[in-house]
Amino acid sequence: VGGNDAAGIALTDGAESNQITSNFVGVNVGLTSGIPNSFGIWIRQANDNTVSENVIGGDIIGLLIGTNIGLGALSPIAGIYHANPDMAATRGGDYTTGNMVFGNIVGLGTGLVPIPNKTGIAVGENARSNFIGTAEGAPNIISGNTDAPGYGILLGTLTLNPSEDILPRQNTFVKNR
Repeated sequence: VGGNDAAGIALTDGAESNQITSNFVGVNVGLTSGIPNSFGIWIRQANDNTVSENVIGGDIIGLLIGTNIGLGALSPIAGIYHANPDMAATRGGDYTTGNMVFGNIVGLGTGLVPIPNKTGIAVGENARSNFIGTAEGAPNIISGNTDAPGYGILLGTLTLNPSEDILPRQNTFVKNR
């Protein structure tokens, strides 16, 4: 799933209890190079979904949970909000909660060759009580995300002096590698 202006895969607007499993997102079939999306997988105002065993690379953000994140001028979100004013109105709205993200390979291809995202996994505004990693079993492997700014995992918001209501909260990061 690659070459899309926005998300390769998006769960939005109340999507609930879905599974995104065993996909190649932002990478070619041979896992040797990127076919970029802005976001590989975007979960926004969607709850209790599972993202597992995907290969995600070559995107600006490999996996985004919530909305705005701290990438400043590099963030494609500002452009998406500008082109879709109804989406901008949802900032500060419903939360993205209870999603499970585990067993994914983010930023790497065949033979652990980097297929970098600018940021591997980002948890942004309105993200609450999501679980990134695993207590048992398959961890997320996050590496190779070296294209500036080069974050493996980013937790934050673009908003200067944000209200308490939109801050990402109570998200759990366990056994990611």
